[in-house]
Amino acid sequence: MTQPGKVLYIIVCAAGPAPDVGRLVTLAQEAGWTVQIIATPPALDFIDVAELEKQTGRPVRSHYRNGAPRSAIRAIPTELADRAPHETAPPPVFARPLRPGPGPSTAS
Repeated sequence: MTQPGKVLYIIVCAAGPAPDVGRLVTLAQEAGWTVQIIATPPALDFIDVAELEKQTGRPVRSHYRNGAPRSAIRAIPTELADRAPHETAPPPVFARPLRPGPGPSTAS
């Protein structure tokens, strides 16, 4: 069961693992995540949009919406990272959102 406020945004690009994104959706949902798929326009040829929309209960997003509110998109949760399908690319980098630090030093 998914929990309110716990949303995983999965970004899909046109690459070999794209057709298997449904497996990641299943793993995320089993871990309690609500899943939103964002696909690059070329990725639409690699995935079954209707099936993913049925699986997630949400539309697959693939086009930029001007004026949409900005929100933080975080990296894939570490508990799912090792189980996600991927090619021989390096493992994903997990980073915290950048926060503005102090400005340049004015001391001379």
